[in-house]
Amino acid sequence: MLNWLKSLLSSGTSSHPVLELEAKLLPIENHRLHGEAEFEVYRDQSWELEVEVDFPIGQTATPLSVFVQDHPMLDLTPDYDDSEGKLSSRRGDHLPLLIEPGMRIEVRQAGNPVLSGTFALSPRFR
Repeated sequence: MLNWLKSLLSSGTSSHPVLELEAKLLPIENHRLHGEAEFEVYRDQSWELEVEVDFPIGQTATPLSVFVQDHPMLDLTPDYDDSEGKLSSRRGDHLPLLIEPGMRIEVRQAGNPVLSGTFALSPRFR
């Protein structure tokens, strides 16, 4: 694990994140979707990645796929007006790479990019 992350893990409780990265997901071309992603790391070295995409009123949510640095991360499950998904080490999920500030996240619909963003430290951790 990276040294900067190890130093963050040495403080705080396991129920509150010691690191939180956020990414605003902005539309690519004419897509009217928007969303956000959060990656949290806890003192006990557990982590969670959550992604939610909102669809415009009247448009049915569809399955989406999330990629970080072109690595497939998770599939988002459609609900009434959004698609969302979560990975958590506490549930036994695995990440193909450790998410860091500056990494690009992309959401794809049927293989085509529809949203993108960049992970940055949450304002609470700056």
